[in-house]
Amino acid sequence: MRLALAIVAMTLVASGAAAQDEPPTARALFDRGVEAADQELWGEAVELFRRSFAMAERPSTVFNLAGALLRLGQPTAALEALEDYLRVAPQDDPHRRETRDLTELALAAIAHVELQVDPPDARLRVDGRIAGGDGEVRSLRLDPGEHHVHVEAEGRVPMTFTFSLRDGERASRRVALDEVRGPTGPARLRITSDQAHAQILL
Repeated sequence: MRLALAIVAMTLVASGAAAQDEPPTARALFDRGVEAADQELWGEAVELFRRSFAMAERPSTVFNLAGALLRLGQPTAALEALEDYLRVAPQDDPHRRETRDLTELALAAIAHVELQVDPPDARLRVDGRIAGGDGEVRSLRLDPGEHHVHVEAEGRVPMTFTFSLRDGERASRRVALDEVRGPTGPARLRITSDQAHAQILL
């Protein structure tokens, strides 16, 4: 509830007068994003704020983007948006103090997963993206929700699994890939003899 109330209070930031060098379409996208957020259409709001910010890097746009991402359950992307806000916002911007609160909420919502991987050179993909670097221990920061993991390595049987995470959860798991074995099947034995009535005992 604390998260919901904080974001509702901070996502609908009015844009004020448009800058003279701001493309008209950026302002229109911003206004549509505010309307979508007002209706709690967070996915649509995120897309509109992102498109607006790509055209004109305005602090209010990326601040609203961070709030919408948090409401959408994507705190890792929200942190990136907040870093963009700090990059473009002037020191006297009125939302800098609120940005600290949003950052704390995002950090608290991110889940931490530690995977112990065998073999250490296995390739790891989370939700289709390469993740976790390399080595035996892989530390991941993930959004809460369901995630799909695929692990593969040369000469090993690949493994795919799914797990779900709660806000701020810390979890660990061991992933060991089996070695690929050679083809199996019934054995065949061929015997030849130069004796006409030889007996064969097995």
